[in-house]
Amino acid sequence: MDLKQSLLSTYSCYISFYVLMKIEGKSMTDHPVLQRLTNLKEVLSQLEPLDQVVNNKISKLKRHAKVEEKKAQSEQESED
Repeated sequence: MDLKQSLLSTYSCYISFYVLMKIEGKSMTDHPVLQRLTNLKEVLSQLEPLDQVVNNKISKLKRHAKVEEKKAQSEQESED
């Protein structure tokens, strides 16, 4: 997750720079920031499937934890 946050932060900085340059009326057609934005976008899209896998696993763990918590509560209530 730290990697993704770092990439998103860098992407945001580059996009902000790009927008600033466009607002100032500068030509950005051959600017290196465009290549960097493209590369970052590719890397971020490659991370997307991994995010889905991680999110699915987290959801399963949460559901499992809820079930275990309910079991523990019902066992405790039956002991009382």
